[in-house]
Amino acid sequence: MQLTNVVVQARLNCDLDLRALANAMVNVRYDPTRFSGLIWQHRNIGGNCLLFANGKINCNGKSDTIQQGVRRLRRYSRLLQRKGCHVTLSNVRVLTVSASHRLDGRVTLERIPYDFRYEPELFPAVMFTRKGIHFTLHLSGALLITGIKKSRDLENVVYPTVLELNSRCQDQSCRNGADLEVMFGGGEDSAQSQDGQDIGILSQGSEETDGAERHLPIFQPKRKPIAPSVP
Repeated sequence: MQLTNVVVQARLNCDLDLRALANAMVNVRYDPTRFSGLIWQHRNIGGNCLLFANGKINCNGKSDTIQQGVRRLRRYSRLLQRKGCHVTLSNVRVLTVSASHRLDGRVTLERIPYDFRYEPELFPAVMFTRKGIHFTLHLSGALLITGIKKSRDLENVVYPTVLELNSRCQDQSCRNGADLEVMFGGGEDSAQSQDGQDIGILSQGSEETDGAERHLPIFQPKRKPIAPSVP
């Protein structure tokens, strides 16, 4: 499993002059006509840092652990102290964490042990929620997880759910499109009916002959004769 985004928020307990910081630092973007905050992307620290004039700071980006996302915010705050800002970090909290995982195989609808929602006409994935954490399971076995707040959510909810889904995976040999139709509601009957409809469509407009194959009639557009040029 890989954490794709960790969003951390804190208060600096001081007012910030965003325009002065934008002039003094590199790798920053500040356009108050479009966005009220300053966007800071340090090359060594990584991720994105959002600074606001009232002293709020948000950091987001890919991290290996939640603690690494918190350390990223502290490193940005330390750099602000070196710039002369009277920073006193407080109210550090994790807003949300997103993760992704690839299952060992594909899971059929009847093997999912939770109440789920599946509407292929709107979105080609199975969606279900466990204890406030949202899971999105795609047909290929890709699992997206959003709404993680704390580290214990990973231990108590996410990891057991992933292990349960892995234990209910289909055989790895299930790779072709027909198996996908059978697994996710199509079935062999629907495949046969689709083939029958295709045969019926192909046979329209053709003439029946004994022992001869049926072919669609070929229509060629009529061309107007070219009038001879008058000398």
